[in-house]
Amino acid sequence: MLLLTVGTCAAYLAFLNHTVTTNVKHEALLPTPSAGESVPARVPAAKDAQNILLIGSDSRGSVAKRTLRRHRPGALHQ
Repeated sequence: MLLLTVGTCAAYLAFLNHTVTTNVKHEALLPTPSAGESVPARVPAAKDAQNILLIGSDSRGSVAKRTLRRHRPGALHQ
């Protein structure tokens, strides 16, 4: 039974990994520097830090949004 549970969890994690890697697109959006143009130096404390921008939309109706806002502390009430 334990082997079945561990196998099921491993299969689910492999499925999630495949889903994320195939849905997320990577692009090199920064232009390459031209001749004579200097590139800013990376701060050593940053190490391998990355900036990640997530863009999405909320498809819930306005009633659901108002209900969500009402239950979040610090949210503006409308």
